[in-house]
Formats: sequence, C-alpha cells, structure tokens
Amino acid sequence: MATDNPFSATSQLPAEWLPLLQQAGLNTEMDMAPAELPGAFVAVIADQCLVRIHGPDTRRFLQGQVTCDVQGLTPEQSLTGAACDPKGRAYGVFQLLALGDDEVLMQLPLTIADAFVAHLQKYLVFFKAEMTRADHWLQLGLHGSSAVTSLAGADAAMDNPGQVRPVAGGFIIASTPAADGTPRHELWLDSQQCQALPPLTAPTLNSGAWRRSRIEAGLVLLTPDTSGAFLPQQLNLHALGGVSFKKGCYTGQEVVARLHFLGKLKKSLFRLRISPATTPIARGEALESPHGKALGAVVDSIQDSDGFSHALAVLSHEVISTGVRLTNNPQIPVTLEPLGYTVADQQPLPLKG
Repeated sequence: MATDNPFSATSQLPAEWLPLLQQAGLNTEMDMAPAELPGAFVAVIADQCLVRIHGPDTRRFLQGQVTCDVQGLTPEQSLTGAACDPKGRAYGVFQLLALGDDEVLMQLPLTIADAFVAHLQKYLVFFKAEMTRADHWLQLGLHGSSAVTSLAGADAAMDNPGQVRPVAGGFIIASTPAADGTPRHELWLDSQQCQALPPLTAPTLNSGAWRRSRIEAGLVLLTPDTSGAFLPQQLNLHALGGVSFKKGCYTGQEVVARLHFLGKLKKSLFRLRISPATTPIARGEALESPHGKALGAVVDSIQDSDGFSHALAVLSHEVISTGVRLTNNPQIPVTLEPLGYTVADQQPLPLKG
C-alpha cells in the first residue's frame, strides 16, 4: 500500500506564481482539507501544471494520440481526454484549451507531467509542433458561483462543463459541478500578462480544499503508480465526454472501442467517504465486499480536519449491491457517495441516508 502523498510537496511551485499568490493571501498546503467545504471559496491548484503545444501540426499530432476528438476543440469549448498505451490503458488524463488554431494548453497532474511529455516527444519528432512546460500560467480553483463572480463579474459563471470564457490575462473554464450541484470553475492566468489578481471577495482556502472539491465532483488525477493502470472508461471519462467513439485512429483505440461496442464495463470510478482511521487512507488502499471479496482500490484520497477521508476508487460494480469496506480495517465505516455526473453503468447507485 502506498503511503506517500505525491501532492504534498508544494515548495516547487513556479516562481512566477509567488508574487500573485502572496499578494492575494493564497496558500498551497495540500495535506488537509477543511471538515466542511463552504458554499464558495478560491484556492490554488497546486497539484497540476500546464503544458503548451504549438505548431502547424499540433491538432493532427494530438488527434492520433488522445481519446477526445480534437476537432471539437474551440476557443469557447475545452476538452477532457486521455492518452493511452497500445493496451488502451490511460497513462495521462488532461484538459485541453485552445489558444489558437495551432496552439493549445494541456493541463496535467504535476507528478506525471515530465514523464508524459517525454513519452509524447518520441512521436512529436515526426510533426511540425513543439511541447514545453508553461509554468508561467497560474491556476486557481473557484468553488461556488460567487467565487466566479467575485473575480470576473456577474455573468462569468457557465453551466456546461468545458465552456471557456476569456478574462483579462487568461480564461475561466467551467468544470464538473460538485455532487450537490455547486458550480466549479477554474481560472488560468498568464502571470506574464497579469500584474495582480482581481480582488478576492470569496474566502481563500488551501489547495487541499480544491483537491477535496475535485474528488467530490468525481474527477481523478493519475499519479506515477496509477498511470497506465486503467482503461479510460474505468475512470469514467466516457461519462465526462472525454472519449470519442467516432473519431479516427489513436493509440489504444482498438481496446477502448472494443469495450464500448462489444464488451461490458465491470469496473469504474466511485466516490467514497471513509470514517476516521488511525492513519490517512492512502492511494492503493485495498477495498472488499462485506464477505471479503476483493472489489478494487483507492486511487485518490484526502483527509479532512475531522479525520474523515474523501476518496475515489476504481471498484467492481458489485459494490452497488454488496457495499464496501477497507480490507485492512474492515471495522471502519465506508459509504458510497454520489458523483457530480451520472455513469449509466453505476445505476442505480444507493445514496446515503
């Protein structure tokens, strides 16, 4: 079982961010989330980075490497997707934003970004395009409608995940809402074009709060030990519009398409709430049915200040009827929680209460 926390090292934040963050009073602690998320807050996204891909072959290159249809990427609509190995396993999940016809930003988990870029560079040499880190772009998470309007005006909030709205020095992107319907957005700002953040009227919380918000929406970040472990559908990317079954060939497509057209999805991503344990619940924590049958494992988790862990786990769909417990701590209560979207294969999902 993994015990390290790959998101806790925030001392390597790009230096370009620091003046803006310090001025706004934002901090980047990731180890603990608040016991309750307020209805609105702003937080630094400290566990992801942006990569810039540019050149005349940018879209043609990406179209042959990723699960989403890059032809649908516009300045008004970003895309979620994955890059897969030949066995159809996702080694990276990302968000794409168009800066122009031949230039995009790709948001990636910080812990796999360098390996992800190095892998794609092997194929990029055959295209007229370049791929580099864009660390001067700052990312903020905006939880709740007032967090968006406090930064960008009364009409800035958007209803559809992936929608993009330009603002001074950057963009606001609508993300998947929380399970209770609370809107969630991200603000990407070019620190080279922005001298100061707009006044923040919503509360500012640590980066752990945004990580909990993301988990509660049902959005997973891959880490070095989960990269290449799951099919995109097992991470619910098909439910998030991150897999196109109509586009042309891409690496791993045969396996991904076979599951969609001929197979049956037997495992996917679920959200869990785990009562306080002696130690925080870590990635890789094994989960089983009440009768001891292995169901899967935790792929992301954060503990709140009351000791509860909020987790995402890839589990067998048997969990819907059997329930779930920790293999190593079966006495600790574990409950299934709703996601911020619907996964047809998971219905009907029992809710607490």
